[in-house]
Formats: sequence, C-alpha cells, structure tokens
Amino acid sequence: MYSSLSHQILHAVLLPLAWCYDGVTRIRNWAFDHGYLPTLKFDLPIIGVGNLAVGGTGKTPHAQWIVEQLLEMNKRVAVLSRGYGRKTRGFRLLTFTSTADEVGDEPLQLFRRFAQRNFIAAVCEKRVLGVKRLLQLEYPPEVIVLDDSFQHRYVSPGLNILLTDFAKTYDEDSLLPAGRLRENAKGASRADVIIVTKCPQHLSTAQQTAKITALLAAHPLHPSTEELPIFFTTIGYPPILATKEALLITGIANPRPLVEHLQRQGITLKHLAFADHHHFSTADRAHIIACAAHYPTLFTTEKDFVRLEQLNLPENVRQKIKPIPITVQVLFEQSEALRQIIQRYVSSNSRNCSVD
Repeated sequence: MYSSLSHQILHAVLLPLAWCYDGVTRIRNWAFDHGYLPTLKFDLPIIGVGNLAVGGTGKTPHAQWIVEQLLEMNKRVAVLSRGYGRKTRGFRLLTFTSTADEVGDEPLQLFRRFAQRNFIAAVCEKRVLGVKRLLQLEYPPEVIVLDDSFQHRYVSPGLNILLTDFAKTYDEDSLLPAGRLRENAKGASRADVIIVTKCPQHLSTAQQTAKITALLAAHPLHPSTEELPIFFTTIGYPPILATKEALLITGIANPRPLVEHLQRQGITLKHLAFADHHHFSTADRAHIIACAAHYPTLFTTEKDFVRLEQLNLPENVRQKIKPIPITVQVLFEQSEALRQIIQRYVSSNSRNCSVD
C-alpha cells in the first residue's frame, strides 16, 4: 500500500512536466501535419514499425516477422535503423565483420538472422539520408522496413505499423516523465495497423474485444476495425535445454516474459538484469565470469548475445551461453490477414521494374 501511495504521489508531481512535454510534441506533430517540417515520400514501399512508449514492445521481433513475410514474397528487403547504442555516427551498411558497438545490437541481430538471404541492413540516425544511400546501392532494396520510426517523421512510410504492449497499452499510459509515452496517445491516429504485443498465449476473445474497444475509443477517425486493423501477438520460444538451474543475462527493456517462460520450465534462475542496450564493462565481465562458475548454463537473448561476444569471455564460459531466439505468433488465426495487408501494400506500391 505504501509503495502504491508513493507511486501516486510521484505521478502527481511529474504530471506538470508531462503536460509541458505534451505541448512540445503536439507542436512538433502539428508542424509535420501542416508542412512546416518536411516529410519525404520515396518511390518504393516503406513500412514503418514503431511505438508510442519507450522500449519494451517487441519492435525487433516484429520487424523480423515482417522481413520474413517480405522475403517469402521474393522481395529484396532492407531494414534501416538508427542503431541505438552504437558508438559510431552516420550511415553504415552492416557486414559480417560488424560489431554491436559499430552498428547497434538490434540491427546486428537482424542482419545475422537474414544475412544469407536477399537482405540488407543499415543504420543511420538521419533516416532521409539512410534511405537515399540505400537507393544508391548497386542492388538497391525493393522494400524498406524502418525500425523504430513512429516519431521519426522526416520519412513518411506508406504503411505505418504501431506496436503497443498488452500489459499497458498506450490508452492506459501517461506521457513522459509521468509515464512511458513519447507523445500523446492521439498520435496513434497516424497508424495504419495496430499490433497489441506480448499478449498471454491463451488470450480470450472477451479480452480481445475489450482491448479493441478501448483502443478504438482513442481513435475518433477510425470508428471500426475495418478502417483500423488491430492484431494481437504473443512471443514464442523454442524448446529450452533441460536444466534445473541457470544464469540469465539480459540487457533488454522488458525481460519479464522470458523470465516467466524459463520459470515455467521449472528452472531456478539467477538473473543478471542490465539496462536496455547496456554496454558491458570490464567490471560486468568479471561479475559474469564469477557468476558463471556456479551454473551449468547461461541463458541470454539473441540481442544480448551480440554484445556479450565483444567481452572476449573465456572459452569455458562461452560454451555455456545459450542465446534464446524468440518468434512472433499472431493470435486468433489472423496471421494470414496481417500478411495480406503487407502484401497488398507492397504489391500496389512497388516499382514497375525490379532491380535484379
């Protein structure tokens, strides 16, 4: 009760700052909407994937799912990201020698997943420049997926996909710093598709209907799901190595679903939880090595694994590390419906001639 009261008091104290932040973001969006800030459209399909909240909605696995659908359509696909957490600047095309420090952990994770296919990954903090550089390649992409692009409005995606976490969808949240929203929830009106992520695997139709009703209430311009498609997804994991206890190392915004999944397998965990995109230090390395000595298995995420590689851990520790891949599963047998929305958009906006 004391904790709840403290949270309420803190929220009330931060609300005036949130109102100021709201004013700034509203002015910025108004400037984009009325042409005072430039928004560029490009002559190829561009799919934006983003959210209203800071971190934790599952952008990377959903971008991965979208890329998979596009590759199955025989499209040459590029993902363009800012490369959050990298120690470099400017445009960089990912290669097999790229490191997380150079390009960021999430782009590197995607590149490694699809590098053997018709796929390009690049980072650039200026998205307009990034798109232009991609189109100058000898074999330019046929489709570009913009990762974490909802507030980066200088490029106008033709299909804007907004993600929101089931545990606290944007209609239930508050603006920074009182909550986690980067802009007012009304900004969701720019979305062409909404995906409610990280849902319980056995979400009921009653829960689905209630959530749709709440989200549509924030969209006076979209009175029905025919105009605003809303999908629900959950996170899937592969079979886990049988073990009684393990060390879990994470540096992600919301490790809760992974922790709960491993605990459901009957695994006793020691969890080393770092901040999202954490840069592991020499002290972190020593701590990980010391903890690893007491556990037969070290679980981590694919995103964290590409950063842990840079620590040059001893061989006996590296052999224990088991990165856990995750997959997105679309609930209520709506996977094909979401795929068709993407396919229709790409087909109707593709150039007449592909570059082969």
